[in-house]
Amino acid sequence: VAMVHEQVAKRIVNIRLNGENMQREYHTKVSQELERYIAKQKEQSFCAAEVYSYMTGQGIAVNLATIYRNLDRLTEKNVIIKFKTASSDSYLYRAAGETCNCHAHLHMQCKECGRIIHLEEGYTDEIISHLMKTYGFKLECDDSFFGGVCDKCKGIKK
Repeated sequence: VAMVHEQVAKRIVNIRLNGENMQREYHTKVSQELERYIAKQKEQSFCAAEVYSYMTGQGIAVNLATIYRNLDRLTEKNVIIKFKTASSDSYLYRAAGETCNCHAHLHMQCKECGRIIHLEEGYTDEIISHLMKTYGFKLECDDSFFGGVCDKCKGIKK
Protein backbone atom coordinates (compact mmCIF):
# COMPACT_ATOMS: atom_id res chain seq x y z
CA VAL A 1 0.00 0.00 0.00
CA ALA A 2 2.85 2.41 0.85
CA MET A 3 4.47 1.63 -2.52
CA VAL A 4 1.23 2.48 -4.37
CA HIS A 5 0.96 5.78 -2.50
CA GLU A 6 4.58 6.57 -3.38
CA GLN A 7 3.94 5.84 -7.09
CA VAL A 8 0.80 8.00 -7.09
CA ALA A 9 2.69 10.81 -5.33
CA LYS A 10 5.48 10.59 -7.94
CA ARG A 11 2.91 10.68 -10.74
CA ILE A 12 1.23 13.76 -9.23
CA VAL A 13 4.63 15.48 -8.89
CA ASN A 14 5.43 14.63 -12.52
CA ILE A 15 2.06 15.94 -13.70
CA ARG A 16 2.60 19.17 -11.74
CA LEU A 17 6.13 19.55 -13.05
CA ASN A 18 4.99 18.92 -16.60
CA GLY A 19 2.14 21.36 -16.12
CA GLU A 20 4.55 24.03 -14.84
CA ASN A 21 6.93 23.34 -17.70
CA MET A 22 4.07 23.62 -20.17
CA GLN A 23 3.02 26.89 -18.59
CA ARG A 24 6.58 28.22 -18.81
CA GLU A 25 6.78 27.24 -22.48
CA TYR A 26 3.43 28.91 -23.16
CA HIS A 27 4.50 32.04 -21.30
CA THR A 28 7.81 32.08 -23.16
CA LYS A 29 6.09 31.65 -26.51
CA VAL A 30 3.71 34.55 -25.78
CA SER A 31 6.58 36.72 -24.51
CA GLN A 32 8.76 35.96 -27.52
CA GLU A 33 5.97 36.67 -29.98
CA LEU A 34 5.11 39.88 -28.15
CA GLU A 35 8.74 41.01 -28.41
CA ARG A 36 8.66 40.25 -32.16
CA TYR A 37 5.46 42.28 -32.50
CA ILE A 38 6.96 45.25 -30.65
CA ALA A 39 10.09 45.11 -32.80
CA LYS A 40 7.89 45.31 -35.92
CA GLN A 41 6.10 48.38 -34.59
CA LYS A 42 9.24 50.55 -34.28
CA GLU A 43 7.77 54.07 -34.18
CA GLN A 44 4.12 53.00 -34.15
CA SER A 45 1.87 53.00 -31.14
CA PHE A 46 -0.39 50.02 -30.47
CA CYS A 47 -3.04 48.88 -28.04
CA ALA A 48 -3.57 45.56 -26.25
CA ALA A 49 -6.43 44.62 -28.60
CA GLU A 50 -4.08 44.94 -31.59
CA VAL A 51 -1.55 42.68 -29.87
CA TYR A 52 -4.33 40.18 -29.14
CA SER A 53 -5.45 40.18 -32.80
CA TYR A 54 -1.86 39.68 -33.92
CA MET A 55 -1.31 36.78 -31.49
CA THR A 56 -4.50 34.97 -32.44
CA GLY A 57 -3.66 35.56 -36.10
CA GLN A 58 -0.35 33.79 -35.46
CA GLY A 59 -2.28 30.83 -34.04
CA ILE A 60 -1.30 31.52 -30.44
CA ALA A 61 -4.04 30.75 -27.94
CA VAL A 62 -3.89 33.62 -25.47
CA ASN A 63 -6.37 35.72 -23.54
CA LEU A 64 -6.44 39.49 -23.22
CA ALA A 65 -5.51 39.38 -19.52
CA THR A 66 -2.25 37.62 -20.42
CA ILE A 67 -1.54 40.30 -23.01
CA TYR A 68 -2.07 43.04 -20.41
CA ARG A 69 0.15 41.21 -17.87
CA ASN A 70 2.96 40.92 -20.42
CA LEU A 71 2.58 44.56 -21.50
CA ASP A 72 2.70 45.68 -17.86
CA ARG A 73 5.83 43.57 -17.27
CA LEU A 74 7.54 45.13 -20.30
CA THR A 75 6.46 48.60 -19.15
CA GLU A 76 8.05 47.99 -15.73
CA LYS A 77 11.29 46.93 -17.48
CA ASN A 78 11.22 50.10 -19.65
CA VAL A 79 11.04 48.03 -22.83
CA ILE A 80 7.80 49.78 -23.79
CA ILE A 81 6.07 52.99 -22.75
CA LYS A 82 2.42 53.08 -21.70
CA PHE A 83 0.48 56.27 -22.37
CA LYS A 84 -2.88 57.83 -23.13
CA THR A 85 -3.65 60.53 -25.66
CA ALA A 86 -6.44 63.07 -25.51
CA SER A 87 -8.20 61.28 -28.38
CA SER A 88 -8.05 57.79 -26.82
CA ASP A 89 -9.83 56.35 -23.79
CA SER A 90 -7.62 53.25 -23.70
CA TYR A 91 -3.92 52.94 -23.04
CA LEU A 92 -1.50 52.81 -25.93
CA TYR A 93 2.01 51.44 -25.96
CA ARG A 94 5.16 52.06 -27.95
CA ALA A 95 8.67 50.66 -27.94
CA ALA A 96 10.96 52.63 -25.64
CA GLY A 97 14.07 51.99 -27.70
CA GLU A 98 16.76 54.64 -27.56
CA THR A 99 14.28 57.30 -26.47
CA CYS A 100 13.42 55.72 -23.13
CA ASN A 101 13.52 59.15 -21.46
CA CYS A 102 10.12 60.10 -22.91
CA HIS A 103 9.09 62.06 -19.83
CA ALA A 104 11.67 64.69 -20.80
CA HIS A 105 10.46 65.53 -24.30
CA LEU A 106 7.33 65.99 -26.40
CA HIS A 107 6.02 63.71 -29.12
CA MET A 108 4.39 64.16 -32.48
CA GLN A 109 2.05 61.46 -33.74
CA CYS A 110 0.95 61.05 -37.34
CA LYS A 111 -2.83 60.76 -37.61
CA GLU A 112 -2.47 58.73 -40.82
CA CYS A 113 0.05 55.99 -39.95
CA GLY A 114 0.40 56.36 -36.14
CA ARG A 115 4.15 57.00 -36.35
CA ILE A 116 5.61 58.69 -33.27
CA ILE A 117 8.38 61.25 -33.62
CA HIS A 118 10.31 62.38 -30.56
CA LEU A 119 10.91 66.13 -30.40
CA GLU A 120 14.44 67.06 -29.43
CA GLU A 121 14.75 68.02 -25.77
CA GLY A 122 16.10 71.50 -26.59
CA TYR A 123 12.89 72.38 -28.41
CA THR A 124 10.84 70.76 -25.68
CA ASP A 125 12.57 72.90 -23.03
CA GLU A 126 11.75 76.05 -25.00
CA ILE A 127 8.08 75.09 -25.30
CA ILE A 128 7.81 74.14 -21.61
CA SER A 129 9.46 77.40 -20.59
CA HIS A 130 7.19 79.46 -22.86
CA LEU A 131 4.03 77.77 -21.55
CA MET A 132 5.08 78.34 -17.95
CA LYS A 133 6.04 82.00 -18.46
CA THR A 134 3.10 82.93 -20.67
CA TYR A 135 0.27 80.83 -19.25
CA GLY A 136 1.50 79.56 -15.89
CA PHE A 137 0.97 76.06 -17.29
CA LYS A 138 3.29 73.20 -16.27
CA LEU A 139 3.39 70.73 -19.14
CA GLU A 140 3.91 67.01 -18.43
CA CYS A 141 5.66 65.46 -21.40
CA ASP A 142 4.65 61.83 -20.77
CA ASP A 143 1.17 62.38 -22.17
CA SER A 144 1.89 65.29 -24.49
CA PHE A 145 1.44 64.73 -28.21
CA PHE A 146 1.14 67.00 -31.17
CA GLY A 147 -1.11 65.47 -33.80
CA GLY A 148 -0.54 65.97 -37.51
CA VAL A 149 0.65 64.25 -40.66
CA CYS A 150 4.25 63.02 -40.99
CA ASP A 151 6.48 63.69 -43.98
CA LYS A 152 5.99 60.17 -45.38
CA CYS A 153 2.19 60.35 -45.29
CA LYS A 154 2.16 63.94 -46.54
CA GLY A 155 4.12 62.74 -49.59
CA ILE A 156 1.58 59.95 -50.21
CA LYS A 157 -1.35 62.40 -50.09
CA LYS A 158 0.10 64.65 -52.83
